[in-house]
Amino acid sequence: MSIIIANRTDGTGSRLISLMNAMYLAKILNKQVKFTWKNYIPFTKDSDTNNFRKVENDNVSILGLCVESHTEIFSKNFIDKYFLESINGSIFGIDGKVYTNFDLFLKELKVNKYDYISVPLSDLSTRVFKDIDDLEYRKYMQNIWKDIEFSESVKKIVNMAKQTCMKFKDFICIHIRSGDAIYDYAEFRKFNLQSIYHATPCEIAIGIIQKNKNKNIVLVGDDLLSIRQIAKFCNFKNVFVMEDFRNSNQLSNMELFFYDVIFMSYAKILYGTNSAVVRLANYIGNQKFINNYSVFNEKELYDIIKENIEKFNTSNSQKAFSYFHLFIVSKKINISKENLIEFLEKALEYDYENDKYRIHLIDVLLNHNEFSKANEMLKTILLTRESEYLKTLFLKGWIGVVYSNLFDIYLKSSCLQYPYIAYVAMHILKFRTSLQIQN
Repeated sequence: MSIIIANRTDGTGSRLISLMNAMYLAKILNKQVKFTWKNYIPFTKDSDTNNFRKVENDNVSILGLCVESHTEIFSKNFIDKYFLESINGSIFGIDGKVYTNFDLFLKELKVNKYDYISVPLSDLSTRVFKDIDDLEYRKYMQNIWKDIEFSESVKKIVNMAKQTCMKFKDFICIHIRSGDAIYDYAEFRKFNLQSIYHATPCEIAIGIIQKNKNKNIVLVGDDLLSIRQIAKFCNFKNVFVMEDFRNSNQLSNMELFFYDVIFMSYAKILYGTNSAVVRLANYIGNQKFINNYSVFNEKELYDIIKENIEKFNTSNSQKAFSYFHLFIVSKKINISKENLIEFLEKALEYDYENDKYRIHLIDVLLNHNEFSKANEMLKTILLTRESEYLKTLFLKGWIGVVYSNLFDIYLKSSCLQYPYIAYVAMHILKFRTSLQIQN
């Protein structure tokens, strides 16, 4: 009989959601459930490092992800019951699959016999099994969380967060993720659009605060300094930050992770993105969730970012991210080519080592038939940082080759008159050929 297994190797939030999904599916199928807990494996060698924290003026300013040993997180009883040291046998992975109804999944299991069924991080109700009732699934997940037996140290921090929430009572949370999608301690900020909607520009958070200014608001996130600056900028007495309730200097990354997740789970309304931390809190609290990017239409987003981007004082990495978002939303509402170039140049000014912005500058010029300018810019780029530019252009993430939608314009624009465009086009053709050989 197949065993349902959770075997992710990324952050703690993703692992816990996968474990809860595994326990949910095991209940429905009446099967055994297990989980693995391997060392954190970065997506690339330059990805977010485990337990990263940046300290400025003796205070934690930025937090990275955390993955501690399973013995630090779960009780001995839970580990004895569910932990699997290694997987020996065939695995059927659900990740990336979509079933219009659950019966199709059951039929597939009957046809193909596997030792293990590996569950995804995705919502099983909205992303995988289209006929599973979402409200019922979420209620199940909320109860499954209560069935997980944590270590004494985790239970202690969970109780700390609960007690604070009980005193604070009626509040909403806005989760402002930054992390490897924004900061230069990791390379994910270069991966085109792959992670940008997991993070939130500070200016959007400011807009959400202004829409909810009559409510108690708690700002949560990994960039503690920027969050404090947002609260100060808005200058409302009812806007709080997590540091008002606990001291990051006195807690480990793991303790801060559990404290923040539990705190958010008690919010009346939870604003955030599809990051695992927010999703986990939402499963536990089962409250109303509003995606940060759904609050405003594209013109409103443009106006909010444009209005606040230079008024609000934050780090260079945050500025670069906000200017890139301004560029993205400007393209959608047909802002002028000159403005698109201006926003990308500003982003590059704040994050010079990020060739994502150079790639999009070239793309804007090529798509506006500015071939001579694009060729001259590529000449400068290739003479000074060819390796960095091409490495970024051909980055592969979990969505595939992240800049693949920008390749064709090079091929269409390639000719002897523009040798540097042609040179990049040649590399694109070689790269595509190598992908075909690999596949």
